[in-house]
Amino acid sequence: MSELHGKSLEAIFTSNEYIKDVNLILNQLKTDAKLAPNEKTIESRFDFYFRDIFKKYFSHLGYKYEPTKEQNIQFLRGRVDTALSNVLIEFKQPSTLSSQRDKAKALKQTLEYLENENLEGITKTFAFLTDGIVCVVFTVDENGIIANEGFVEIQFEHYNRLIKA
Repeated sequence: MSELHGKSLEAIFTSNEYIKDVNLILNQLKTDAKLAPNEKTIESRFDFYFRDIFKKYFSHLGYKYEPTKEQNIQFLRGRVDTALSNVLIEFKQPSTLSSQRDKAKALKQTLEYLENENLEGITKTFAFLTDGIVCVVFTVDENGIIANEGFVEIQFEHYNRLIKA
């Protein structure tokens, strides 16, 4: 890591070491998710890995992974699992995303969290719904238009985008 200390964000994001580490996390989280007894286990493993990545690559630039947990969402009875600056992350157990009905319910829940967070102005521009194996990325443009990219198997680019957000 010493050769990356003091480097720019772009130099870090394109380094072989960073790419290797994010891919290791990706594979480990998929394994962890398959064995996890509940979504909290997936969430805690995710937090552990992401805290390490931020400490290793971004702490010298002043970036930290310090999420707010179980944040109440204004006007809703729910709580988003993880909130960071402009990002929401919602975790699910793989078994809770096993049917199309379950997936539609999870999409609706995450969309409602994002919409309600942005009621008084756009504060959240990126949301990530995941069970550790698959994910959906939500983005919000400058006009408040929300798009989601549908369920796909998590790849390097999804975590990289999440870290950059």
